Amino acid sequence: MKKLIYTALSLFLLITFSVNVNAQLNKSSNDVYSSAIGARFTDGLGLTYKTAMGGDGNYLELIAYTSGLDFDAITLNVTGLYEMHYDIDAVDNLRWFWGPGSTVGMYSYKFGDERSSDI
Repeated sequence: MKKLIYTALSLFLLITFSVNVNAQLNKSSNDVYSSAIGARFTDGLGLTYKTAMGGDGNYLELIAYTSGLDFDAITLNVTGLYEMHYDIDAVDNLRWFWGPGSTVGMYSYKFGDERSSDI
């Protein structure tokens, strides 16, 4: 059952990542996207969604991330970011951004036969 879950999740993320890459390759260099979805692969798995907030270079990014899929230590985080993007005049099509954000998460760790959880 565990292998089936890993296989299904991996396939879903691979398809999501492929669609995201294809969408980026089909855009012309002068386009600024209004929404995007992507996948994150580090020590866990994550999904990210970014959307424009008006036409002035401000974006809202939402990130859902989980790690510890071995079920001994599981974390789940949800992050919200408000990003303000600006052009770098010296380099075409390169931008920098800054902005506030917040993360809410929970974890569960297994110690022997006991499990500890917190938010």
